[in-house]
Amino acid sequence: MARLTEEDIIGYLTDNGVLDPYEQIEVIRCSGGYVNVVFRVNRRAGNDLVVKQSFEKSQRTVLRADIGRAAYEVYTMRTLKQFVGLDCPTPWVIHHDPREHLVVMAAAPRHAVLYDDELLAGRVMPGIGRQLGTYVGRLHEKTKGIDKLATLFRHNPGFALREQSIRSVVKRHPDLTPAVEAALRRNVGNAHALVDADTTPKNVLLHDGTITKLDFECAQWGDPALDLGIVIAHYALHAIAGPAAAQQVLAEAAACYEAYQAIFSMAASQEYMQAVARYAALMMLGRSDGDLVFEYLVPYRRQINKAARAMLAWDTVTMTDLHSFLTGETRLQQEGA
Repeated sequence: MARLTEEDIIGYLTDNGVLDPYEQIEVIRCSGGYVNVVFRVNRRAGNDLVVKQSFEKSQRTVLRADIGRAAYEVYTMRTLKQFVGLDCPTPWVIHHDPREHLVVMAAAPRHAVLYDDELLAGRVMPGIGRQLGTYVGRLHEKTKGIDKLATLFRHNPGFALREQSIRSVVKRHPDLTPAVEAALRRNVGNAHALVDADTTPKNVLLHDGTITKLDFECAQWGDPALDLGIVIAHYALHAIAGPAAAQQVLAEAAACYEAYQAIFSMAASQEYMQAVARYAALMMLGRSDGDLVFEYLVPYRRQINKAARAMLAWDTVTMTDLHSFLTGETRLQQEGA
């Protein structure tokens, strides 16, 4: 596999019929993910592109997953348009090169901003949580019980990235091994829909009052509660790390659940929400103490550990309970307790 550079992009896209010969473009290397490289191609006539090439091993962390995940990312994007709907807030696939583990996608508008950056800056745009809940709810409702999707996505090697982020929690918290193993078993045993497994603020662009969801290499046939747990976990983490905007952030989390539950009614049960809370707790610990640590969370490890362990201990829970608990935790954080 030849790794593309900024200098290679024009020739590659022209040779593969994506660009017209002599078309003037601007190539920008994006921050990308942890196990890939991403370029944005701005075209004078518009219709900008994103070029993403996947690697087997992360360049910055210990994350690793079989390169076959690159093809699954393309399968996922195409599946979303086919089964969830053409209006699904995900990129269109323009070109796929399985030999080079590369995909060319339609780009979001140039003025789009990363949701993670906005939350870190304390800028909370109302309504985004509801859109995320709608996206995940439609994904689960439209794909549940479809045998051919179960067969296709049951063994995506890219899910190893998500599993590693959860399983690595036990390195710092060996006493949580039973909880980690139980959660991973549940994800397999309760698998009945296509699960994105990476709906996080770093994978969401905001523009014109709407969203574009990015990155699908972790997608797997799994437990829908995992997806909601991942979304809630990241709202909780931003609330803990940014207590000044915590109430706005948690309001977005509540709106996310409300929109999700309106589409995927199974989420109304306490058993489902208990699973969501446990997945969320482990994801929170994975981000603060696992193999891929978000640096902005390091000063808040004690608070995250305390909140996550409390969530793992609950026997029954509703979204109202979870919201009230996180509100209390962030209020204590704001007061310096």
